[in-house]
Amino acid sequence: MKKTILEFKDLYVAIHEPKEFDRYVLFVHGGPGGNSAIFEEALQTFEAYSSSGLGWICFDQRGCGRSVKGGAEVTHLQNIEDLNSLVEFLLKRKELPLQAVMGHSYGARLVFDSLTSRNTELKTILLSLGTGATAPRNRSLAMDLLALKITDRSKYENAYQLVREHRDGMWMLAKPIREMMANTALRKFFYWGNLEAMNWYFTVKQRLKIDECDATYHSVRTSMYQGDSQLALPDGQSTHAPLWILGFHDFLMSGESVGDCPYPINLFQGSGHYPHLEEPKKLVQTLELYLNVKHEAVS
Repeated sequence: MKKTILEFKDLYVAIHEPKEFDRYVLFVHGGPGGNSAIFEEALQTFEAYSSSGLGWICFDQRGCGRSVKGGAEVTHLQNIEDLNSLVEFLLKRKELPLQAVMGHSYGARLVFDSLTSRNTELKTILLSLGTGATAPRNRSLAMDLLALKITDRSKYENAYQLVREHRDGMWMLAKPIREMMANTALRKFFYWGNLEAMNWYFTVKQRLKIDECDATYHSVRTSMYQGDSQLALPDGQSTHAPLWILGFHDFLMSGESVGDCPYPINLFQGSGHYPHLEEPKKLVQTLELYLNVKHEAVS
């Protein structure tokens, strides 16, 4: 896929053109504090993406990856404003027929809060999203505790006492308990079902050397927890129901369980937290069906 860098504010934005011109999807990465670099690599690597009629627009959120000029003090509201501005800008570019916006993890939350509840012709795809912000954070804390329990019993006992004595917002313990962990390698197995895809991900991540921004992560997360952490489900104004995709092996989002979700859940049995990297062929087929690009059965 041909890649072109697009000038927009102080954000990194890249256009990946399909071989046969059709329509575009905007990809919103997770984190907070992540970036779109590995997904861009997937677009060039996996045939499912390169042979599809879909083009992709990728960007790094403010204070993330290649959009470092935005600084680290970023809020969820600022990210919503950035995404809305980018969408409006792209919709004016007739040579880039934007059909949908796909968000992953925190990016899916960002897409939901920005677009899904609005009356817009754009379709939305939500990958690996739960219905609340604090529940995944608490599950992540539980994953840290389990990893400590297996790898360092004495540190686990200290963490266990912190949990027992804590009184306000369990998610606030995530940072001090993570700092107790000398080895976080075990945690990756909670996120992945497809181990081949997992190995590919970490190999590419090491080669690209574009790290997550911890300061942006904590800044955005803190801004989210200060208000209502639940998704506004539903408000009846959305033009299109979102395409909601979860991986069966995703411990962070509890697999197929997302509470009282009013929308149908598309469960990817071969995926964990990264369906777009673990089952790219199935994802592309599902997107093409959702966007009416092709009308083939999804296997």
